[in-house]
Amino acid sequence: MLRNRWCGCHLCMTSFFSPKGFCSSAISSIVSLCPPSCRLVLVLFTTMPLLRAQAEDVPSLMTMVGEWRYPDSKMKGASMSDGATLNAAGERSTQSITYQSVFTTPDSTSKVIAYYKKKLSSPSPQSREGALNELPLVSGRSVKFHEDSEGRPVEVQVVLINTENHSTTLVVTRSAMESETHIAWTRYVRL
Repeated sequence: MLRNRWCGCHLCMTSFFSPKGFCSSAISSIVSLCPPSCRLVLVLFTTMPLLRAQAEDVPSLMTMVGEWRYPDSKMKGASMSDGATLNAAGERSTQSITYQSVFTTPDSTSKVIAYYKKKLSSPSPQSREGALNELPLVSGRSVKFHEDSEGRPVEVQVVLINTENHSTTLVVTRSAMESETHIAWTRYVRL
């Protein structure tokens, strides 16, 4: 039985997310270069058109960072990787990717949280016209804010956004001795 699995090695991830898909010479290269555990070739023969469609729909790392980056913040690196979604048996069950970055700003945690509350609010369509840097409205979206700062030397606020195929987490922190607020951003996308 063929399964939609890949090993997550650099070659697989680069090829998997290539919008051009594969040619026969690329397939023979993958067979010779990928680790023996890689099953990407099986996926190619069974679902190549599906993979091409999904690869074109995957937003780039910088596109995603641009949607979530706090204004005028410094970015401390960013990454895009295999989401490694596993079933109860420990086998890959869903094709997925994860985006991550950390932003820093001299603004307070309360100012950062106010920005994301506004960005994630669901205003009327009339007030959204011409609005800058807002996320598109998604049906079935859940947005939760949680604070755990009282009586602690560090301010900790968490924002969790869930939809059917996406999950985004923002962890906003700042200790009493720090001059900058840190925003750890993670986005999981099921393909």
